[in-house]
Amino acid sequence: MSRLDRFLVSDGWGDAWGVATQWALPRDVSDHCPIILRYSSQLWGPKPFRFNNFWLEHREFVQAVRTSWECQMPPRWMAYNLKEKLKYLKRDLKVWSRETFGNLDHRIHLLVEFLQDMDLKAELGSITLREREESVQGFVDLWELLKSKDSHLFQRSRSCWLKEGDANTTYFHASVKLRRKRNSILVLRFDDRWVESVEDVRTEIVSYFSNHFAETLVDRPQLDGVNFNGRSEEEDLALSVSFQSAEIKEVVLKADGNKSPGDGFNFSFFKKCWDLMEREVGTMFDEFHAAATLPTSYSSFFLTLIPQGGVASVLK
Repeated sequence: MSRLDRFLVSDGWGDAWGVATQWALPRDVSDHCPIILRYSSQLWGPKPFRFNNFWLEHREFVQAVRTSWECQMPPRWMAYNLKEKLKYLKRDLKVWSRETFGNLDHRIHLLVEFLQDMDLKAELGSITLREREESVQGFVDLWELLKSKDSHLFQRSRSCWLKEGDANTTYFHASVKLRRKRNSILVLRFDDRWVESVEDVRTEIVSYFSNHFAETLVDRPQLDGVNFNGRSEEEDLALSVSFQSAEIKEVVLKADGNKSPGDGFNFSFFKKCWDLMEREVGTMFDEFHAAATLPTSYSSFFLTLIPQGGVASVLK
């Protein structure tokens, strides 16, 4: 018997329609099962803030951060002030990015058309000095936008074995699409039924993990009478010594720039703007050392379920 279970789609089909899945429907008297191609356009809620590394290369980026960061805050706990400043900075950077870069693909398309028109005018000998200057500036802007797009694709591809700047745009784009498809959970099977709506999937997942991590009372072994090696007084003091600004800076500078300690800002951002926020971060560590507490929701996170070993359909 022949096996006809493939769909052929263009390269841009996934970009236009999102993640697609292939389903085999039950057959009746026929010896073939109908195959259906389905795509998901469901909204799973707000997307977390992600810092884009190509922002760092823009000449106005540091000033945009400085303007937002130096806003006046009431004299409160420094950890709370830092949390609020990062929250406001997210908002301001989103606005700045939208005004500065806009839609990258659309701006690139407009610049390419503009430069083509200028080239035609130059060939006909009817280009003015002002238009020639605008054409030169257009090439500069186009080059910056193309580099920004490549940097964005490189960051989203999570490619660790290539260096940013390598001419692998096609590979990066394919990696982004592959990761998006591999990490998508479009439908789940619970008992004898399939669940695919956003609310139903959320409800079933919460129920599953609530039961999975529910505490059960069991008899645990006791360690009474077991002698453990203790620490000396000098070792105790070394563990409780206050944080030094030099060691905090060393940790930040040695960290992987694409890794994020939380709130969507990665270490590339902190390295670039460390001089701006070093004093306040140091004050926060001093207060934490003295009080040993952090404010509620100091760092927000999104818990993400990532399928392992192909398309996920069952929780295990």
